[in-house]
Amino acid sequence: MDDNVLVSVIIPVYNSAKYLADPFESLVAQTYGTFEVIIVNDGSTDASDLIIQEFITKHPEIQVTYLNNSQNRGQSYAYNLGIKNAKGYCIGFLDADDRYEPTFLQEMVEEIGDAFDLVYCGFDQVNPLTGQRIKFEENRIYLKESKEIINAYLGATTHFAHTAALYRTAFLMMENIWYDEDCRYGEDLEFMCRLLLRQPRCSCVQKSLYLYIRRSDSVTANSDCENIYQVVYGIERVVSEIPSSYGKLHFIFTRNANIVYHVICELYEKQVKKRVSLRRRMRWSFLFVSHMFLRPMSKLKGKSWRALFYFNQLSW
Repeated sequence: MDDNVLVSVIIPVYNSAKYLADPFESLVAQTYGTFEVIIVNDGSTDASDLIIQEFITKHPEIQVTYLNNSQNRGQSYAYNLGIKNAKGYCIGFLDADDRYEPTFLQEMVEEIGDAFDLVYCGFDQVNPLTGQRIKFEENRIYLKESKEIINAYLGATTHFAHTAALYRTAFLMMENIWYDEDCRYGEDLEFMCRLLLRQPRCSCVQKSLYLYIRRSDSVTANSDCENIYQVVYGIERVVSEIPSSYGKLHFIFTRNANIVYHVICELYEKQVKKRVSLRRRMRWSFLFVSHMFLRPMSKLKGKSWRALFYFNQLSW
């Protein structure tokens, strides 16, 4: 592989005007220079368009494709539109309020080479108000072997951000991997699970090169939105794509149960009222309890039971 292959960096933007300086500055600071930026403005009604235009004018040295949607179609649509317009050997995603470390592209490109279809790195979580930084290594471990990475992610024993990764474009096209445009919450998890089921060649850069800025008004922070259950629906769609019965059951009682547990706890923590059908309530409650007992640690505590009770009250 050429040492200076083109990387396509896709940035979906929706009403992110006050934060766009962060991702833009991090791109300007990259030590690797052969990249294009695909900005998808997904129907923003704030000053995002103006700031994007200013960035393009100020940095003519950066190749930018600017796609401006007249209406908001959702992040999945924006990601897919970016992929369709990507010209790079590999693709990366950068959220409109996050940052790459200066060597992100250089180190990730060096790792992916000709040998891999997916390379991930760590991501640190940053509180912009206090400056507190939660290191990736505090809660997770780095995995290097391809099979180990795939099994650990699908089995919910590890997690990495879809934005803290590079993907070989040809693999995405060959395997027809896209974001589900009907999904408005948790689309990244469904995307990653579908991709890993195709058995890509995986590797890891064992350091944190992506900064996830935890903002109180971001899309992911506002989990009390109308679409919170869609992350579970997405995982249930993945189950139907797993060929073996054992594989289905393993996925249901690991990754699926893990997501159900966290969604129900989040509903309780934020006191969000969302109803669900009786059939799903019974299924999700069973998975919630199974997750508690299969991976107890600190989960067998009063808060978890209160969350389950709250969920069942909402769902009648």
